Amino acid sequence: MSRLISVSEDIYYQLSTLKTNKQSFTKVIGELLQKNKGSINDLFGTLKISEEEARKLKQEIKKERIDFFKR
Repeated sequence: MSRLISVSEDIYYQLSTLKTNKQSFTKVIGELLQKNKGSINDLFGTLKISEEEARKLKQEIKKERIDFFKR
């Protein structure tokens, strides 16, 4: 099964420079995803924000989740 996705012109150009004539964009994207595969735990502690910023971020995420499930 295939899916249709949209990418901006600049991303399309970047992907096209990575692909060979016989290689599909699917293959290029798959290889990039495998190279960059990591764990969510790798991100732990990388966001340096204040307690107030963290509180606001949590509120915003909660609001977005509520709005998402109302659709």
